[in-house]
Amino acid sequence: MNTTIWNRILLASMVMFFGGCSISERTVAAANSTPPQLFTLEPTPERNVLQKTASGYLATLLGDPANAEVTLVKIDPARVSQQTQDLAVSLPDGKTAQFHLRDFTTLKSGIDSWVGYKPSAWKATHAASASEIDYDPFYYLSMVREGDKLVGNLIVEGQRYRLDSIGSGRYVLIKVDESKLPPDGEPLVAPAGVARDDTKVKSPQSAHSVIRLMFLATNQRKAANPWWWLDLLLAMSDANQYMKNSDVQITYQWAGNFFGDYDETGRSSSQQLGDIGKAQPFASQVLSMREELRADMVLMYTTEPSVCGRAYISTGKDSPHSIVTCPRSLAHELGHNIGALHKQGETGNVPEYAYGYETPLYNLHTQMVASRDALPNFSNPRVTYLGMPLGDSKFNDVARRFNERRETVENFYPPPNPLTVLVQLFSDYNQRGDMCTLKIEPGVDQPSCNKVKSIRVYDFAPGMKLCFRSEEYRRVCYAGSYAGDFAVPNLKAVSVLPSGLVREGGVGDDAFYGDVKYVEYAMDSLVTIKLYSLADFKGETCEFRLATGTVGSLSEWPQCAALSGGKSRSAKVFSFSSPYNKLCFFNADHRQSLCFNGNYQGNFSIRNWDVGTDLPSGLVRTHRGGGYMNGSVHRISYGNDTEGWPPAP
Repeated sequence: MNTTIWNRILLASMVMFFGGCSISERTVAAANSTPPQLFTLEPTPERNVLQKTASGYLATLLGDPANAEVTLVKIDPARVSQQTQDLAVSLPDGKTAQFHLRDFTTLKSGIDSWVGYKPSAWKATHAASASEIDYDPFYYLSMVREGDKLVGNLIVEGQRYRLDSIGSGRYVLIKVDESKLPPDGEPLVAPAGVARDDTKVKSPQSAHSVIRLMFLATNQRKAANPWWWLDLLLAMSDANQYMKNSDVQITYQWAGNFFGDYDETGRSSSQQLGDIGKAQPFASQVLSMREELRADMVLMYTTEPSVCGRAYISTGKDSPHSIVTCPRSLAHELGHNIGALHKQGETGNVPEYAYGYETPLYNLHTQMVASRDALPNFSNPRVTYLGMPLGDSKFNDVARRFNERRETVENFYPPPNPLTVLVQLFSDYNQRGDMCTLKIEPGVDQPSCNKVKSIRVYDFAPGMKLCFRSEEYRRVCYAGSYAGDFAVPNLKAVSVLPSGLVREGGVGDDAFYGDVKYVEYAMDSLVTIKLYSLADFKGETCEFRLATGTVGSLSEWPQCAALSGGKSRSAKVFSFSSPYNKLCFFNADHRQSLCFNGNYQGNFSIRNWDVGTDLPSGLVRTHRGGGYMNGSVHRISYGNDTEGWPPAP
């Protein structure tokens, strides 16, 4: 997008709105609300002064000529929350904008994305046009947050900006000059001998497809950007928005990362793309991790400056590979993998309708024509902008092509067992040294490497327990409500863990003695309960674990001080582990109770203490004593489902 195009459309829109609701009228109406500011501008030295003192990632950003302006900003990462419905931005040039939440997604536990749009003023006056997009494509805000790290894409009046973390809780706002970014590379045909899918027409049988992505980065990219995967997750979040905007029934899902070494020195973009499948031992390592993660597609983040990205076209299972230097090209390059080209005249054994769309009117184009200055859409003649179809059924219908091929791509690998965990074991601290990999379904396994000092875990499931056992049955275990990936730099020591994950075991030789004999993965024998101060799992929280035969009060647990007055209104329960157990919640005088028992094992949620719906089959809810439980939960018991349990206080 760029401001020249935006100005043309603004002028045309004002003509179309003459006598009706104008853009300026809507702007004034929106200004009456006061959403919180996403960031505040900080005093920033001149660029040449800043470059003299900058180091690390900030120095990398300042050295990029496409980063036209770099401004220090103050951001509260907690703004990236499902509770944040609206956000405002104020730019260094005085321009302002407001965005309303469209999608909030937890990509993995501890990593969330927030996407906001500005409503379309044109749509508001043409409500009868069902095909018309309901957002203004020249305004957009998307962010991904992991802890205090936050990255974002911002578009205001067609001008693109980026938000970046530069470490230690500091952030920058970057005005991007897209004219100084390299072009998208021409797609390549997969190497000879590699299977390619030449499907032309195939009606999908399923309503929706999930395509899993594995990310990796070259050594040079990892050195330049210590949290490189957040850039790709942000680009993936944007790509999912383009799919939704274009009525494509595809959601990209992050399968995980490959952290192996790859030196891009002296390798062109085409050579780097080929190395993913051919350079040994690198290619075999990539394939091994891909198979473990069951990733349908593989994308590598590089620093190669000649193109923003490159990919194979219409790939089969053996070569769904792409590379990007500019993260915003991710959607474009993955589009090549699925089977779309730039525009008519290119060849690639695709249907004649598998091309992006461009029109000289306002100089608009969709994502596959070029990622630079593109609308947030793939060509689709059934979707309109300002009344204009964004495609042609004969030549420009990438949405159709994607929907025809989505099932083929998502079935490169079947979805993983949700209770399968992948564990990497390292012979040295901090995930260094020799490594071996275990893929464990619930049960016990013996690792091929047993001198283990650190680990990395993928796809840990809430309610499970992962244990590393040495001689004399000494062991270290990890359990709780956490879902996702985590790393432990030293198995024998207490380390910082993600929220919801707890460690059991001693330290030093008391924790571990000798080699790792067994790795165990099973449902936790303790029940984990997470309480929320509001219904639907919102508000303040507290979390605790109970063994069978436990009765306790919230006031006894320091972590529950905010809810100790009975203030909870919803809860999540993990590892309800026996059909013979009963979990009960009581008011202060024990006269009211809400109990759960029955023929069920696993996790369940209580959206509202006083609404008895959405429970899994086999689980029974019993409310006694009358009255409301909302705001009245003071005591909790977990024990055998017998007449005398729990005992009165």
